[in-house]
Amino acid sequence: MGNRMPLYADGSRRDDKKKRAVISVPNHVYRNIDDEETYVSRSGGRRVAGGGKRRRRKKRGGGKTFLLIVFCLVLGFSAGIMLPRLWEASREEVPAVPPSGTPVDQTCLTVDTLSPESFVTNITGSSQVTVSFGQEPDFTSPGTQEVTIILTDESGSQTEIKAGLTVIQDTTPPVISGVTDQEVLLGETVAYKKGVTVTDDYDEDVELEVDSSQVNPTVAGDYLVTYRATDRSGNTAEATAYFSFTQPSEYTDLALEEAQKVLDKITTDDMTQTEVARAIYDWCRANISYTAHSDKGDWQKAAVQGFTQRSGDCYVYFATAKAMFEAAGIPNIDVEKTYVEGRAMHYWSLIDCGSGWYHFDATPRVGEGDDFFMVTDAFLEAYSQAHNNSHEFDHSLYPATPEE
Repeated sequence: MGNRMPLYADGSRRDDKKKRAVISVPNHVYRNIDDEETYVSRSGGRRVAGGGKRRRRKKRGGGKTFLLIVFCLVLGFSAGIMLPRLWEASREEVPAVPPSGTPVDQTCLTVDTLSPESFVTNITGSSQVTVSFGQEPDFTSPGTQEVTIILTDESGSQTEIKAGLTVIQDTTPPVISGVTDQEVLLGETVAYKKGVTVTDDYDEDVELEVDSSQVNPTVAGDYLVTYRATDRSGNTAEATAYFSFTQPSEYTDLALEEAQKVLDKITTDDMTQTEVARAIYDWCRANISYTAHSDKGDWQKAAVQGFTQRSGDCYVYFATAKAMFEAAGIPNIDVEKTYVEGRAMHYWSLIDCGSGWYHFDATPRVGEGDDFFMVTDAFLEAYSQAHNNSHEFDHSLYPATPEE
């Protein structure tokens, strides 16, 4: 192998004054200074680039270019044929699905009207669906009739559905309960609707009107009060009661004072009304002894007897609890057993602590089921029937208790 020697492009030596570009290459490789082709000399010795034959590069890839052109032509031809067909296929309409729904039979009164939507449910369709009557039903004639409901979607596709309609003529008036004669002390606020309820066979909320125009609450006397309830069919019920306004008993203030003393001992400010009522019940049971006689003409007097003498019959138990109800602000209604000649009377209360009216009877009884704190009509009636009608009373005169 020879040493690398600097050569000028024209073969001259270093001492040539003419400035030329010099390259240093191995003996067997020479490169043209003007960026001409490079070749390899196998004869040895130093050669100047450009001194031998040029070896031209062969151009390659011509076949691939041809195939690519053919492929593009085929692809373009295919697209020209298929795209119009795909466009036409996309424009073809999908058959519309008719709307559907489930019929619902309805019942109404002759004073009511119903919408077509109330006769169908589970409505489905390929677009928005409107509901209409095929023919307007006759809501004024009692009886049963078939109603045609038409479902229409946005494309105009329709479906008919048949449903039943029963029209009822209501001729039954409401029932007013809890209207009883009341004794009111002069100067007291009168709650005329206290304990009064209205029920109806079709209307859930019937308005109760009270006519107390004859009452003069500043003058002692008996005044007639009229209750009136009308349902939406125009059926009207009336009930009347006398409100007797009297001078306060000489025992009124004393009864309430004694009641408050007991309440201060057995209740706290954070107790609910139900808890206060329970405390009153337990106190009466634990602190009053049963005797077979009391004066039943004045409940305030009987209450004072319960607080001071700690003894008495059912009227004393009732009156003592009532005094504490009044002092505690618990709504209460006096209940009397239905009078039957030869049988003893009985007295107890209905109280409302915010969850409805319940029976409250603190009078002790012997045997099972003798806890009568906030019991229902059903409980009391069952006990009464099993114990010689001990609590038989006229249910129409008092508000009904909850079922449970």
